Amino acid sequence: MKIYKSFYEITILKWSIYKCIRLKTRFYVVSTMIINYKDLKASSLKKALKKGNIVIFPSDGTYLIGCNFLDKEARQKIQGLGFNFIIPRSKKWIESIFKVKKNYIKMIPGPFIYLFDVKNKKILEKNIGIAIPKHEITEKIQSSGNIVFNCDLNARSLRDISKDIRKKADIIIDNGVLEGDK
Repeated sequence: MKIYKSFYEITILKWSIYKCIRLKTRFYVVSTMIINYKDLKASSLKKALKKGNIVIFPSDGTYLIGCNFLDKEARQKIQGLGFNFIIPRSKKWIESIFKVKKNYIKMIPGPFIYLFDVKNKKILEKNIGIAIPKHEITEKIQSSGNIVFNCDLNARSLRDISKDIRKKADIIIDNGVLEGDK
């Protein structure tokens, strides 16, 4: 096992060196990186999610912990930490996968989590909540093209999140104390 510099220190952070352990083809972050949400670039978030990183990030009223929906290993690490839902790529993606009425699509984004029936069981085996919170991070997630599996941590600040949950995250995106509705 060798220790490598993380590609995140160049693409995500303008901080000092953070090291990763590389096992096979996957990077494991030795220490969690904390980033201000204003410094985060969509391309960096896209790379982090594709690599299987778990990210704590702000939404319109609470912090969420999320990962790439297609990464089963990362999904299993966070499943059950809170209410599970996904942030989809776009409204068109929602319409292509789920049985949705047009008037519901018009209400997105917003503080709602919708539960729609799946059209094609080959793509998704069961129904799952869908939400697009009103926050700049959500826009960056959608522009990255990833479908993000999330758990609501029911926390308005990073201090409200337990150390055990913070240890599961590879990256924490800080937005201070959130003011929106829970």
